[in-house]
Amino acid sequence: MNTTVWYIDDPDHPFVHALMERGIPAGHRFTMAQAKIETASRRFKHALAAFPDGIVPLQPDPQVNVTLQTQAKPPLDPQGTHIKLRLLGPHEPQQDPTGDEGTVTIAIHHLLSGHPSTPYGAVLRTWRDETEQRGQPGGLEIQGGHWVTLHDAARAVLRIGDKVKAGQETIHICGRRWWSAEDTWQELSMLSSRNAAGLYGTFTTDHLAKGVTVPVAVTEVTQHERQPPKRPDLGPLHRLLIESTGEGWRPTTPLRQGLMQALAEMAELDG
Repeated sequence: MNTTVWYIDDPDHPFVHALMERGIPAGHRFTMAQAKIETASRRFKHALAAFPDGIVPLQPDPQVNVTLQTQAKPPLDPQGTHIKLRLLGPHEPQQDPTGDEGTVTIAIHHLLSGHPSTPYGAVLRTWRDETEQRGQPGGLEIQGGHWVTLHDAARAVLRIGDKVKAGQETIHICGRRWWSAEDTWQELSMLSSRNAAGLYGTFTTDHLAKGVTVPVAVTEVTQHERQPPKRPDLGPLHRLLIESTGEGWRPTTPLRQGLMQALAEMAELDG
C-alpha cells in the first residue's frame, strides 16, 4: 500500500485536482486545511467510497508537502519533502526557476488545459472562441509548445513524490515533441468545429473529411525562420521515473486527445 501523505495547499486548482483524481484510486492519501476538507470530500465522494482513506484529517508531518508557485513557503513545517510546483507560461523564462532552500521545484511547461488559472488556458479559449466566430484566431500569440496534459503531468508527480529529496535540482515536466502554434491551432479548430456541429445538430460527413494531417518533411531552414526553443531538460524526471517505475518519462496522451480534454474543460466551465 502507498503510505505517502500529501499536504495540498490549494485543492481547488485544476492541477491539484488532477493529482487527487489520479492519486486517490492509486492509494495516495491527501490532507489539507480543515476548512477545505468538506468541499474536497464532496468533490471526490465516488472515489472516497472505494478508497475512504484518500482524504485524511490534517496531519502535522505529511511526507510530501505540495504548494503552487503562488506560495513561497510551505504552510506547515514538513518532516518530509516540500515540493513547489511552478506552472510556467508563454512569457516566463524557461530556464531553471530558482527554488527556496529546503524545497524541490517541479517546473511544468506547456500544460495543456483550458482552465483560466493555468498558463495557457486563456490562449486556448481565445483560439476556440475566435475560430467559432470568425473561422480563425486574430493571432496565435505563442510560438508553440512541448504540450503535456494535466493527467500525464499529475501522474508523473505522483510517481516521483516520494523519490525527490530536498536540495535536488529542478525537475522539468513537458511533452517530448514540439508542436508549432499553427499545427496546434489547426487541431483545435477541427475538434472545435466537430464539437459545435454535434452540439447544434449540424454535423455532416464534411466534418469527418476535414481531418488534419500534420506534414512531416525535410525542409531547408533559413535564418529568417523562427526555431523552436530548446526543450527543457527531462533527464532528472526520466531518471526518477526509472527509479520509481522502471519506465522513465513516457507521456501517453496524444495531442488530439489532450485538446479534446481541454475543450471539454472549457465547456464545463461555460456551464
